[in-house]
Amino acid sequence: RGEGAMGVGNKTAGECRMSIEDIRRASHTMSLNEAENFIRQGNLRNVMLLMSRGRSGSTYAGAVVGNFVHGTSMMYETMVGGLTKHDMQPKPLEEFKREICGLRRAAPPVCTLAGHKWRVMGDIASSRWKPVFAFLGQHGIPVVVNRRNFLDVVISRKKHAKAGVATHCMDGNERCIAEHFKKFAVDTRQILSQVTHEEATFRAMVRGLEVSKVPHVIVDYERLAAKDLGALDPVRLLVHHHLNMGYEE
Repeated sequence: RGEGAMGVGNKTAGECRMSIEDIRRASHTMSLNEAENFIRQGNLRNVMLLMSRGRSGSTYAGAVVGNFVHGTSMMYETMVGGLTKHDMQPKPLEEFKREICGLRRAAPPVCTLAGHKWRVMGDIASSRWKPVFAFLGQHGIPVVVNRRNFLDVVISRKKHAKAGVATHCMDGNERCIAEHFKKFAVDTRQILSQVTHEEATFRAMVRGLEVSKVPHVIVDYERLAAKDLGALDPVRLLVHHHLNMGYEE
């Protein structure tokens, strides 16, 4: 739900939110030279990332974190890895810079923080992504890493790939919700290797952040879904110490 919208803190949606179309347009219209100048002017201080694997509940996690963090404007989803435009680029860091700078520049003036979702789809351990991690560490861009039980991630991915179930259900769409609870067959012989791969990919994500000294915290989807507000304590500290901003109690 709410694709493209990370949520807001104490600002109203009308004050601090952009349409999905405006967000996408803004993130694709800045040149690399403009992005470099934007960075040199110190404009990345108020940028925050949500890093997640697909089918890990990142849409929900982004909404929860966005509503918790004071004055957040949006959580635009950037698809990296896999067969995306980032992999078509000889230097994916350049595309990454253009997108997050374009997003920050387009955010309404009342917004104190622009959120950017980095959904990891490919081989994050590849040397191709080392410059991106180094860039995040160099500029101290804080990252909230979303984690979900690896078995649930694999099952969810199979459900949507094979059963044709909608990615998300809107509130009140009982038919869609019922589809999510239908039984479907999976090849259990593949499950173990896929869960192992999922765990290895997640560890590579975290290792990349640690090596480049990127300020980050890990939040568990299960705790957020259970409305365990204690799960957001690390996010509060991350925002407070690295962005020097106020936060909602």
